[in-house]
Amino acid sequence: MKILGISLMILVSLMGMSFTIDIFLGFDLKTSIRNAMSPFKVMEFVEFMIFLLFVIILLGRSLVGFFKKKKLLQPK
Repeated sequence: MKILGISLMILVSLMGMSFTIDIFLGFDLKTSIRNAMSPFKVMEFVEFMIFLLFVIILLGRSLVGFFKKKKLLQPK
């Protein structure tokens, strides 16, 4: 429960910071809210590729751990 609360607090803090920066940069309220609510739409191509690489590595490590635990992947 603590992890969920901390994750939610970090999410709200970062979205608030993003929203505040957008307002200070001169974006209107609608654009600031859209940017804060949909971070993947404002990502550049390289940022999106790094995000996908991170997700692939995270899932790959989880799957390897799962298969090792189930004895389906035997180390040599």
